[in-house]
Amino acid sequence: MLRGADAVSIGLVVQGSAVTSAASSQISIEADLVQYRYNEGPCIVTAQVRHPVRIDVLRQDEEVEHFAPGAVEIGVESVLSVPLLWAGDAVGSINLYSFDQKAFSHLANVRNRRFASDMATCATSGEVG
Repeated sequence: MLRGADAVSIGLVVQGSAVTSAASSQISIEADLVQYRYNEGPCIVTAQVRHPVRIDVLRQDEEVEHFAPGAVEIGVESVLSVPLLWAGDAVGSINLYSFDQKAFSHLANVRNRRFASDMATCATSGEVG
């Protein structure tokens, strides 16, 4: 698992709806479900804007008023979501969840973004290695 990440998921947009296609733990599934329930949160936003979304302190983020309390309730304190792109369109996201605030610092964000970009290439092209 990536440094700072306690749980990871891959979400896909299927027929206009977000679904979790892979998850490292129950926590990542629950965090994704909170976002799907309210159609709000970093994995939803990153698929819409097609760039990474990082929330360092969920308790203080007012932009995700429904997602934040649900995520904090299950122990998630920070999130990094990176879009999966196919032919310029966002087809989903890789979502990193942490039990620590500010787990995805600027340097970790760059490293995780590079990893996520490589993963997105593999996931959407079917090529590995």
